This record gives sequence, C-alpha cells and structure tokens, in this order.
Amino acid sequence: MRSCETLIDRVERQLGGVTGREIVTALPLAMDKLERIIAREGDDDGERLKPYYIAQLVAEQIRSARAEAYFARVNQKSAGAIAPNALQSTVTILAQNFEGVKGASGNV
Repeated sequence: MRSCETLIDRVERQLGGVTGREIVTALPLAMDKLERIIAREGDDDGERLKPYYIAQLVAEQIRSARAEAYFARVNQKSAGAIAPNALQSTVTILAQNFEGVKGASGNV
C-alpha cells in the first residue's frame, strides 16, 4: 500500500470505482457513524482513527446507498405489476391453509 494513498484510492480498491458525488455524500454519514462507534466502543488504541478504517466506513455507506437506489428502482418498476386484488388473494390463501390450526380464522 502506498503511503500517500488517498481515501478515494482506498474506497475505489474496495468497490472497484466510485464517483465524486458518492464520496461527498457518503463521507459525512461515515464520519457520523465513526463518532458513534468511538463513543460506544472507544477508538481501539487509535485503530479506528486510521485511514483504512474510515475508508471501510465510507465504502459501506456507498454500498448501502447503491443497494437502496437499486431496490427503489426495482420497487418502482414492479409497483404497477401487482394486481389490485393481490393482497386479498394472499389473505384468502393463508386463511384456507390455516383453517385447521387452533385459533385461526378466515376473517381478516
């Protein structure tokens, strides 16, 4: 590892590439998380203050933001694909499957 390796270099090594916007958005959130970790568990003799640790938190935040964006897109695309009566159909099927179970009823 180079001694002059930047935070961006470290994050890119973990994720395979990041945008400036991702770094700018993730850094304050990662620093907030770091503060909470240190307040709760200490700095582990300075280990949690090292650049690699901060880079790991930034990378985690970017992964989380990417996953959130992905699932938001999937949810948006599939929102119209759900039949209007899907919930009632599901409730009916569940009620039929649990008719013999003590205390279960078909009424919801």
